[in-house]
Amino acid sequence: MENLKINPSKSGINTPVEITVMVGVSGSGKSTYIENNLSETTVCSTDQYIEKHGQDYGFDNYTDAFEDVQLKDMFSTYNSLFFYDMHKNIFDGIDFIVDRTNLTVFSRKKLISYLKTRALGEEKLSVKIKCVVFNSTFEQVMKNLSHRNEQTGKSIPQHIVEQQFTSFEMPTLEEGFDEIIEVNHE
Repeated sequence: MENLKINPSKSGINTPVEITVMVGVSGSGKSTYIENNLSETTVCSTDQYIEKHGQDYGFDNYTDAFEDVQLKDMFSTYNSLFFYDMHKNIFDGIDFIVDRTNLTVFSRKKLISYLKTRALGEEKLSVKIKCVVFNSTFEQVMKNLSHRNEQTGKSIPQHIVEQQFTSFEMPTLEEGFDEIIEVNHE
């Protein structure tokens, strides 16, 4: 039997919406983890809009689509759609995943504040925010990115990965997470 979610705003039941926030540099295994462990859960990501943009405008790969999005100054539009998706999932009582790098305490606190504010604004709904953080070596990430580029055409320049490693801050419960799960890659 299918496990159905009831919209708490319509049912009067306040079952927390479970939100899983992925944290890790590009190529650390976030999307692979989602595919292997959380494939039935809704994913909120700006990547889905960039990929759709690529399909709509005839680009063969993510990198070219991303460059076109930047050239046409459309990232803010796709980012707004990403935030709308999260808001709608909270309102509809749907558990979901936030698939972004979320590397800094500042960015995560801002995201958590947004999520909790949206839940409180929707008839006092509650959310449970879980963090899944990926600990990967630089060498493993570069290997993963090389493989992904061969498979999908999505490339991340090495200097961007280096910047991500430099800016990465380990998540803590004090940021507002209810739970933190660490995924270690060798």
